[in-house]
Amino acid sequence: MSSSIKTQDTILKNIIDKNKNSFYGKKFSFYKIDCHKTFKKNVPICQYEDLLQYIDREKRGEQNTLTSNHIHMFEKTSGTSSPSKYIPFTKEFLAEMQRATSVWLYDIMKNIPAIKSTSSYWSISPRLGEHEFTEGNLPVGLSDETEYFSWIERIFLKQIMSVNPNVAKMRAEDFRHHTALDLLCDENLGLISVWNPSFLIILLEFIDLNRSSIFQGIQKRILSKARKNLITMELNRPGPISYQTIWPNLKFISSWGDGHARNLISTIREYFPNVIFQGKGLLMTEGVVSIPLFSCRDPLLAINSHFYEFISEEDRGTIFRHHELIAGKQYIPVITTSAGLYRYKTNDVVLISGKVKDVPMMKFIGRADETVDLFGEKLNAVFVDKILDQIGNIFFTQCTFKMMAPVLRPKPHYALFVEGILRSDNVTQMAFAMDEELRKNHHYALCQKLGQLGTIEICLVKDALRSYEVHCMSAKGQRPGDIKFKVIDSGHHWKTIFGLDNSN
Repeated sequence: MSSSIKTQDTILKNIIDKNKNSFYGKKFSFYKIDCHKTFKKNVPICQYEDLLQYIDREKRGEQNTLTSNHIHMFEKTSGTSSPSKYIPFTKEFLAEMQRATSVWLYDIMKNIPAIKSTSSYWSISPRLGEHEFTEGNLPVGLSDETEYFSWIERIFLKQIMSVNPNVAKMRAEDFRHHTALDLLCDENLGLISVWNPSFLIILLEFIDLNRSSIFQGIQKRILSKARKNLITMELNRPGPISYQTIWPNLKFISSWGDGHARNLISTIREYFPNVIFQGKGLLMTEGVVSIPLFSCRDPLLAINSHFYEFISEEDRGTIFRHHELIAGKQYIPVITTSAGLYRYKTNDVVLISGKVKDVPMMKFIGRADETVDLFGEKLNAVFVDKILDQIGNIFFTQCTFKMMAPVLRPKPHYALFVEGILRSDNVTQMAFAMDEELRKNHHYALCQKLGQLGTIEICLVKDALRSYEVHCMSAKGQRPGDIKFKVIDSGHHWKTIFGLDNSN
C-alpha cells in the first residue's frame, strides 16, 4: 500500500472516530465504519441542501450535531442558485486547510526567495454592512485570506501586510479607495494574492478612473519625497499607469486561473508582464482539493488535508479514490472534512492531467450543477465553456468577459454578452458559429426546431466586470473579493444590467 493511500486512510479513520458520537455520526452508524468500503455503505453522498437542517441547528448554537468538534464560526459562500451557504468552521478543519496552505506558502518562498524581504497583499473584502452573527451568536466571516494559514505564519504575514485590515469595515467605494492608497504607498510590495483576478483588475481600473482623488489622498500620507514624486508622475501620465514602475519589487501574483477566471489572466499579464502568475488550485470555503506547486504543471491533490473521493460521470457515477483516477478523464471531487461535511459533493468538475507517483494533478474545468433549462434545452456550464473558448479564440484577439443568458423578448433566445477586442466586426458570423456549436446539444437543437428558442444574439458590452460586480453586490449581497463569474446564467435581466436594453 502506498504512503498516500495510508495517509488518506488515517485521515478518514480520525474524522470518523472523533465524530461517531455526534448526532450525524449516530444517525449513520459511524461506529460500524472501519474502512472506505463500510464508509461508502453507511454514509450517503450529500450536498448542502441535505445538510441544511443540521447547519441551521448549528447556527442556533447547538454543538455535536454534524461534528463533535467545537464550531467557533461560520463562513459564507454563494449558493448555486441563490441564498448564501453557511459553512461551519472548527479548529480541526482549519488545521486541515493549513496543512495545504503551509506547503503552498513554503513552496513560494523556496522558489522566489526574494519575496521574503518584501511586503504582501492578501485579499480583504468589505463586509457590506455590520459584522454578521448567527442566531446562536456565532461570528460569520474570516477577516482576511491569511486566516487560512497557521498562527505562526499569520504573525509573520500580518507584520508585512501592505493594506490595513480595517478597510474591511468600510463601504465598498471607500474600501477600494483606501486599499488603493495603502498599496500605492508601498514600494516594497512583493506578493499579491486575491481570489478572483477581476478583483485586482477592477482595483487597478479604479485607480486609473479616480486619479484626482487618489492624488489628493497620497498627499496626506507620510511618504518620502521620492516616493510621492514617483506616484504623482504616474498619476499624471497621459497614458496607462505603469504599475511595474510603482511596484518594482512585485514578483508574484496568485488568483484563480482556471474556469471562467482564465479569460482575465491575459489582462493581468498585460499589467504585470514581468511578474510570475500562479493559479490558486481548487480552494473553496468548504475545503481544499488541490494546491499549486512550482514543480507540478497543474495543481496537485492536497493529499494531507481532507479525505477525498471522486465521482466519474462518464462511468455512471462510479466512485473512485485518488490513486484510481485516470489521466485525461473528468471527475467531481467529494470531500470529507473535520467541519462536519461527510462525502460532500463539491460539483466542481476537474480534469486529471497526470500524476506525481499516485497523487493526481488536476485542472478545474467548471461547475457540474450550473445548468439553465427554460424549455428543456439543458445547457450546462462545462459544455458552454468549451464553446465559448472556441468562439473566443476564433473571433477575438483578447476577451475579458463572456457569459450566456436568456432573453425573453420579443422571442425567447439566448444572448452571448462579451467584451474584448474583435478580430473583425462580423458578429453575424460569430452568432452563426455559436449556434452551430450549441445545436450539438440535442435538447437545444430540438427547442429551436420546435420554435421555443430563437438563434443566439451577440451583445458587445463595455465595463462588464464592474457591472457584474455591482449587480452581485446589490442583488445578492456578495462581497467584491468573493464574486464568482459564470459562463451561463439563468437570469433574463442582463441586457438591462449591462445598459443595453430596458425591455427585459
